[in-house]
Amino acid sequence: MKRVLSALESRKLDRYFIDECGMHGLVLMEQASIAVFHHITKLINTQQSILIVCGSGNNGGDGLALLRILCTFGYNAKAIVINNGKCFSNDARTNLSIAQNCSLPIYIVSDPAEFDKVLNKDHDMIVDAVFGTGLTRNVEGIYKHALLRMNNAAGIKVAIDMPSGIDSDTGRICGYAFIADETITFQTQKRGQLLYPGREHCGNTTVYPIGVLKPDYEYGSNEFIATDEDFKSALPIKKPDAHKGNSGRLLIIAGSKYLRGAAVINAKAALKSGAGLVRVLCPECICEAFSNLPEAMLVPIQGDWDSLHKDVLKDQLQWADAIAIGSGMGKNPSVFDIAMLVSGSNKPCVMDADALNAFAARGIIPSGKHIILTPHVGEMARLCSDTTKNISENLQKFALDFVSQHDVNLVLKSATTIIASKSRLIYNIKGGCELAKGGSGDILCGIIGSFLAQGMAPSDAAWAAPYLLGMSSNEGMKLLITRMPIASDIIDAFVL
Repeated sequence: MKRVLSALESRKLDRYFIDECGMHGLVLMEQASIAVFHHITKLINTQQSILIVCGSGNNGGDGLALLRILCTFGYNAKAIVINNGKCFSNDARTNLSIAQNCSLPIYIVSDPAEFDKVLNKDHDMIVDAVFGTGLTRNVEGIYKHALLRMNNAAGIKVAIDMPSGIDSDTGRICGYAFIADETITFQTQKRGQLLYPGREHCGNTTVYPIGVLKPDYEYGSNEFIATDEDFKSALPIKKPDAHKGNSGRLLIIAGSKYLRGAAVINAKAALKSGAGLVRVLCPECICEAFSNLPEAMLVPIQGDWDSLHKDVLKDQLQWADAIAIGSGMGKNPSVFDIAMLVSGSNKPCVMDADALNAFAARGIIPSGKHIILTPHVGEMARLCSDTTKNISENLQKFALDFVSQHDVNLVLKSATTIIASKSRLIYNIKGGCELAKGGSGDILCGIIGSFLAQGMAPSDAAWAAPYLLGMSSNEGMKLLITRMPIASDIIDAFVL
């Protein structure tokens, strides 16, 4: 998996390169500027114009080093350095002095009028080297004016390390922010490049190494992005002599009179993602909804979750290797009691939708490493007795705090889904707005249940299932380019 760092961890890594590896800060700055040079020269030629807008910190130093390298190789580049009386960092000052000694086209400005005077024509590329990853305060004054003008100007927009104005820990916009087409970042991705709205401001993000880590380097956090290789290696192995009995037995407890499709989508997703046998415990009144899915075995009950049906439930729990519960069950009286029995069975289980709402209504959270909870932001707000705004703006923090307190596996569904356990946190950036439809969560619940039934560890099923869902929705968009896919289309596009 690829590591993700906070701003603090990024600074710690820089200090490691400087203090432990003996790389001077100027060397790191040179490495960074060379990486940016290699990237942007794939997008632009020597006849086109490049404007680099620099601050007075190390990000600005990167921009000034980039200016020197571009000019060395004959590119048509110039730089604006914004300085409103602040001191330059030592390394930025050194690169400024070198550039000035070489008579490179540099314009130091301190007010909006001076900035506008230099930015007097369109450029083919604008490079943002104003703030980088260290910003925590709101952007104001000449800096806000500059970013606004840069965004409104023509040309390809490129950010060095992080679009200026984005909090690199949360993705929050600090008053106003640069909108990049390309972001070139160093060594690892940063949280704010994965969380909205920062992720949207980054455009296409590319990671370049700027130093070599010793094998014993210790990170202070365990946050990651999974890769296609990680996903493929995590999938349960299907042996040539496999049969339905040893390919995973999943019990789905789902559906209600007015929410019939959820149970069907659960079951179809589970079967398509490899479960050998799928039983659906559901109200008898929805059985006809399974007429087009004969592979699912039905265990009908009387009523609409009006009573516990404890004996039936006990028999089905004994049969199952894993359980998926909650999709489309509604606010019926027994949902909480059934979910409690499931969580107490110690069998791997995924709890979704109305199972989560039943727990939230009583202020009770199940715990155990065998449990996966899959709330969207609204459900998470109910579970945490907080607001959707707070959750949305602090996804990573709420996820880590939640699993620390309750010792479960959490899949916090959002535009960037956060998968957290006590040992690690994984960002899932697969998929897109095509998943913003009813039924997507039901697919996810079915896939997770299937992976659990096939023997995948809950902490792995929790991230691998969203990864599959996202890959499949991306593929679905390719296949259904003239219309947005519905939930069933995503299942049909599963990429395994």
